Amino acid sequence: MKKYPKLCQRIDNAGGYMSDAIGKCQRDLRRPPGGPSRIDLYLEESETFAAFDRGEKLTARFDASRAVGAFLVWNEPKDWKNHVLPLPVSVDWASGVLRQRSDDAYGLIVDVAHCLKQRDAGGNFVPALPPA
Repeated sequence: MKKYPKLCQRIDNAGGYMSDAIGKCQRDLRRPPGGPSRIDLYLEESETFAAFDRGEKLTARFDASRAVGAFLVWNEPKDWKNHVLPLPVSVDWASGVLRQRSDDAYGLIVDVAHCLKQRDAGGNFVPALPPA
Protein backbone atom coordinates (compact mmCIF):
# COMPACT_ATOMS: atom_id res chain seq x y z
CA MET A 1 0.00 0.00 0.00
CA LYS A 2 1.24 3.48 -0.82
CA LYS A 3 2.23 5.88 1.94
CA TYR A 4 -0.63 8.32 1.17
CA PRO A 5 -3.50 5.94 1.95
CA LYS A 6 -1.70 4.75 5.10
CA LEU A 7 -1.16 8.31 6.32
CA CYS A 8 -4.76 9.34 5.59
CA GLN A 9 -6.12 6.15 7.17
CA ARG A 10 -4.07 6.82 10.30
CA ILE A 11 -5.49 10.33 10.63
CA ASP A 12 -9.02 9.41 9.53
CA ASN A 13 -9.20 6.46 11.93
CA ALA A 14 -8.34 8.80 14.80
CA GLY A 15 -11.33 10.95 13.82
CA GLY A 16 -11.69 14.70 14.06
CA TYR A 17 -8.96 15.74 11.61
CA MET A 18 -9.08 16.87 7.98
CA SER A 19 -6.56 14.95 5.92
CA ASP A 20 -7.20 14.97 2.18
CA ALA A 21 -8.28 18.62 1.98
CA ILE A 22 -5.27 19.78 4.03
CA GLY A 23 -2.89 17.76 1.84
CA LYS A 24 -4.41 19.23 -1.32
CA CYS A 25 -4.11 22.80 -0.05
CA GLN A 26 -0.53 22.22 1.05
CA ARG A 27 0.30 20.62 -2.32
CA ASP A 28 -1.28 23.57 -4.11
CA LEU A 29 1.00 25.94 -2.19
CA ARG A 30 4.28 24.03 -1.92
CA ARG A 31 4.64 21.83 -4.99
CA PRO A 32 7.29 23.19 -7.35
CA PRO A 33 6.55 22.98 -11.09
CA GLY A 34 7.29 19.43 -12.15
CA GLY A 35 7.76 18.44 -8.50
CA PRO A 36 6.20 15.48 -6.72
CA SER A 37 2.41 15.41 -6.78
CA ARG A 38 1.85 13.05 -3.85
CA ILE A 39 -0.36 14.85 -1.39
CA ASP A 40 0.99 12.84 1.55
CA LEU A 41 4.34 14.64 1.24
CA TYR A 42 2.59 17.91 1.94
CA LEU A 43 0.04 16.65 4.47
CA GLU A 44 2.83 15.27 6.63
CA GLU A 45 4.48 18.73 6.76
CA SER A 46 1.27 20.53 7.79
CA GLU A 47 0.47 22.07 11.17
CA THR A 48 -2.73 20.00 11.22
CA PHE A 49 -0.69 16.80 10.99
CA ALA A 50 1.61 18.09 13.76
CA ALA A 51 -1.48 18.74 15.95
CA PHE A 52 -2.68 15.20 15.20
CA ASP A 53 0.75 13.81 16.07
CA ARG A 54 0.69 15.67 19.41
CA GLY A 55 -2.82 14.39 20.13
CA GLU A 56 -4.25 17.91 20.18
CA LYS A 57 -8.03 17.89 19.86
CA LEU A 58 -8.96 20.62 17.40
CA THR A 59 -12.64 20.03 18.15
CA ALA A 60 -12.07 21.46 21.63
CA ARG A 61 -10.72 24.72 20.17
CA PHE A 62 -13.45 25.21 17.55
CA ASP A 63 -16.40 27.39 18.59
CA ALA A 64 -19.34 26.99 16.20
CA SER A 65 -21.09 30.08 17.63
CA ARG A 66 -18.42 32.37 16.18
CA ALA A 67 -17.69 30.39 12.99
CA VAL A 68 -18.44 31.79 9.55
CA GLY A 69 -18.97 30.00 6.25
CA ALA A 70 -16.26 29.78 3.59
CA PHE A 71 -14.93 27.39 0.95
CA LEU A 72 -11.68 25.64 0.12
CA VAL A 73 -10.88 26.22 -3.55
CA TRP A 74 -7.85 24.62 -5.18
CA ASN A 75 -5.86 26.06 -8.08
CA GLU A 76 -5.10 22.58 -9.43
CA PRO A 77 -8.11 20.34 -8.86
CA LYS A 78 -7.07 17.94 -11.66
CA ASP A 79 -9.43 14.97 -11.58
CA TRP A 80 -9.93 14.65 -7.85
CA LYS A 81 -12.93 12.37 -7.96
CA ASN A 82 -15.46 12.05 -5.15
CA HIS A 83 -14.50 15.43 -3.76
CA VAL A 84 -16.82 18.41 -3.60
CA LEU A 85 -15.23 21.41 -5.25
CA PRO A 86 -15.32 23.95 -3.79
CA LEU A 87 -15.39 22.34 -0.35
CA PRO A 88 -17.69 24.10 2.16
CA VAL A 89 -16.09 24.80 5.55
CA SER A 90 -16.88 26.75 8.71
CA VAL A 91 -14.07 28.99 9.99
CA ASP A 92 -13.45 30.00 13.60
CA TRP A 93 -10.88 32.74 13.04
CA ALA A 94 -10.36 33.34 16.76
CA SER A 95 -9.19 29.76 17.41
CA GLY A 96 -7.41 29.27 14.09
CA VAL A 97 -9.50 26.15 13.36
CA LEU A 98 -11.84 25.30 10.52
CA ARG A 99 -14.40 22.51 10.19
CA GLN A 100 -15.40 20.62 7.09
CA ARG A 101 -19.18 21.12 6.87
CA SER A 102 -19.84 17.64 5.47
CA ASP A 103 -18.45 15.83 8.51
CA ASP A 104 -16.78 16.32 11.85
CA ALA A 105 -13.25 16.89 10.51
CA TYR A 106 -11.12 19.83 11.63
CA GLY A 107 -7.93 21.48 10.45
CA LEU A 108 -5.81 24.54 11.10
CA ILE A 109 -6.42 27.70 9.09
CA VAL A 110 -2.68 28.29 8.66
CA ASP A 111 -2.53 25.19 6.41
CA VAL A 112 -5.30 26.32 4.08
CA ALA A 113 -5.22 30.13 4.18
CA HIS A 114 -4.29 30.41 0.49
CA CYS A 115 -7.18 28.06 -0.51
CA LEU A 116 -9.72 29.68 1.81
CA LYS A 117 -12.28 31.71 -0.14
CA GLN A 118 -15.60 33.42 0.33
CA ARG A 119 -18.08 34.65 -2.23
CA ASP A 120 -18.36 38.35 -2.94
CA ALA A 121 -21.62 40.14 -3.82
CA GLY A 122 -21.22 39.04 -7.46
CA GLY A 123 -20.82 35.37 -6.50
CA ASN A 124 -17.10 35.27 -7.31
CA PHE A 125 -14.58 33.55 -5.05
CA VAL A 126 -12.29 36.00 -3.26
CA PRO A 127 -9.74 35.40 -0.47
CA ALA A 128 -11.42 34.90 2.91
CA LEU A 129 -10.18 37.30 5.54
CA PRO A 130 -10.71 37.36 9.30
CA PRO A 131 -13.21 39.90 10.59
CA ALA A 132 -11.72 43.31 11.33
